[in-house]
Amino acid sequence: NAIYTGPNTWFETLGMSVMQSSNDESGFTLLTNNKVLTVDAKNSPCGNGVNGGAELYDQGTGLWSCTGQTPIHLYNPADEELGSAVLMYNNKVFQSGGNVVATAIYDVASGTWTAGPTPPGGLDQADGPGALEPNGKVLVDYSPGLFANGCQFLEYNPTGNSLTPTVNNLGCPAGSSFLGHLMILPTGQIMFTDFGTSPVSVYTPAPGVVAAAVPTILAASTFLKIGSANNVLYGKQLNGLSQNNAYGDDYQGETNYPLVRLTNTSNGNVYYAFTHDDSTHSIKPGTIMFTHFDLPATIPAGKYSLQSVANGIGSNSIIVSVK
Repeated sequence: NAIYTGPNTWFETLGMSVMQSSNDESGFTLLTNNKVLTVDAKNSPCGNGVNGGAELYDQGTGLWSCTGQTPIHLYNPADEELGSAVLMYNNKVFQSGGNVVATAIYDVASGTWTAGPTPPGGLDQADGPGALEPNGKVLVDYSPGLFANGCQFLEYNPTGNSLTPTVNNLGCPAGSSFLGHLMILPTGQIMFTDFGTSPVSVYTPAPGVVAAAVPTILAASTFLKIGSANNVLYGKQLNGLSQNNAYGDDYQGETNYPLVRLTNTSNGNVYYAFTHDDSTHSIKPGTIMFTHFDLPATIPAGKYSLQSVANGIGSNSIIVSVK
């Protein structure tokens, strides 16, 4: 394993690699305790030969350690594929099985695993995307068998521990789950794209926002200049409480960073500022942090309602003047 330490620079962790022989098909999931979870896709000291192993990376020590055992091997030894692992707003991770019709739930607080619901219709996720909805559910893209066609969007509901097909399946007409990608949008909708020729699709989740996940603006300048750079916004949990979008070993599109949205109070037109140089990307609840933001040169003068947006969830609003 290696750590990115700056432009074009990596630091090899040397003897601090994962405990499984390699992390060929395993993904990384940042947790609210600032540790990183990975599910083993090979036999390792963390498993017992029947149940699969899982590991935690400690950013402070640079070491990996075992963290419970999955209810079964969530991978097929013949291909070692795994599915997405999405940290939810209940502080648990929804882990999809690879070429195995199964799911599992990891409790971050206790470090233990329990069995999740069995996917319907023999569906699995031998590579595929998952994304957290503002209402707390998880949208996933599954298909039958290893890289087979016939993908289906499902929703995991942590309240009822259920995994059910979405109302429609328009974004996934025929392909396999490994082709798909999901990305939360600032609106709270989820965008789907694939490697093929399917059109871009947008999924609108059921209404609702998990109250504990709402970011809070604590301080920001209320007088902003058109095209100005390095304005500062202070707030609480501006990164949200999850990286939100997951896939696994082949693709990750995390969104644990703040966006700045400005809505004109006169006509409702919406603009986004470019955010950068955030003080942290931690998703620990209650984290106090700041971000810098640059206003576009094309934003008209006027009064705006300014919000910080994390994973499709908007903060409280402050009124600002742009000149």
